[in-house]
Amino acid sequence: MPSRGMERSRKHTVFLFCAVLVGAVLLLSGIYALGRWVENREYREERQQMTEGFGQMPTVTYEGKTYARRPEVTTLLIMGVDQDGDEEPTGYRDGGQADFLLLLAIDHKSGTVSQLQIDRDSITDVPVVGVLGNDAGTRRMQISLSHAYGASEADRSRHTVQALANLLDGETVDIYLSVHLEAIGALNRLLGGLTVTIPADYSDLDPAMTEGAVLTLTDEQAVILIRARRTIGDGTNAARTIRQREFMQAALKAVKERFKADAGFAETLLEALDEVNGFTNVQRSRLVSEITQALSYDILPAETLAGEYTHGADGFTEFYADEDAIVAWLLKTLYEPK
Repeated sequence: MPSRGMERSRKHTVFLFCAVLVGAVLLLSGIYALGRWVENREYREERQQMTEGFGQMPTVTYEGKTYARRPEVTTLLIMGVDQDGDEEPTGYRDGGQADFLLLLAIDHKSGTVSQLQIDRDSITDVPVVGVLGNDAGTRRMQISLSHAYGASEADRSRHTVQALANLLDGETVDIYLSVHLEAIGALNRLLGGLTVTIPADYSDLDPAMTEGAVLTLTDEQAVILIRARRTIGDGTNAARTIRQREFMQAALKAVKERFKADAGFAETLLEALDEVNGFTNVQRSRLVSEITQALSYDILPAETLAGEYTHGADGFTEFYADEDAIVAWLLKTLYEPK
C-alpha cells in the first residue's frame, strides 16, 4: 500500500505535468497569434493602405495640388525573368535578369486596365547584396539587374519591386508575379499557338521566321520572338520592347477570347504558370480574382515612358525615364485630386 509521501509525490507530479501542458498550449497559442499579427501587419504595409493613419490612403503634392491614391485601383507587376525556373542560382547575385516588366493598373471603378511597360534598361536605385548575401545598400544601374540579387525568388522579386518603386517616385505595387523563361512557351502552348506577323528578320535563328511572314508560333519560335535582341534589327532593347508588346497584345486577345468561353480560364492560366515555377506575393484566390476581373474589363493599349537612351562607361545601354512623364502617368492612372 503506497505511503502518504508517495501519494503526495504522485499528485505533485500530475500537477506539474498539467501545468507544463497548459503552459505549452498557451505558448503555442501566443506564437500563433504573434505570427498572425506579423503576417497581417506585413500585408497591410504591402498594400500601402495605412501609411498616413488608420483608414487613410497615401497622398502626394505636385505643383501645389494634393492628390490621393485611389483605393479602387489594384496594381499588378508581371516580371519576366531570363532564366529557367528550375535553374538554381549558385550564389546571392545570379538570380537572372527581369528582362520584361509590365505594370498593370486594374481600375475596379471604371472597369479599365492600364498597362505600363518598363524598359529593362531604365536606370534607378537597385537594392544589392554582397557575395555572402548581406545587405549592401543600393546602386544606380539597369532595373533588370535588380532580380539578380537575393537568396530566394521572394527576395529577388522584392528587390525588383523596390527598384521599381525607386523609379516611380516611391510608388510600390499591390501584387507581383514573376515568371521564368519557360512561361513563354507555356503561354503559347496553352493558347494553341499564337498567330503573328514576324516584325523583323529572325531567319538566322529560325529559317521560317522571315520579316513579314505570318506564322502560328511553335513554343521555340515564341521564345525567339520575345527574347532575341542583339542579332535582330538594330539590336536595341527599345526595338525588342515593341516586339514584346506586340506578342503580349496578341496573347491578351487570345486569353480574353478563351475567358469569354470559360469563366474559369484565369485558374487554368495560373496552373500553367505554376508548372513553370511562377511566383507571387499573394494567395492564389486573390490573384485569380484580380485576373478574372481584369479580363472582363476594357484593357487599354500598353504605354511606355518617354526618356533618353545613352551608353554607360561599360558600353551597355542606359535609359533615363523622363521625370515629368513618370509623374503624369502616376497621377493620371493611380491618383485623383483631393
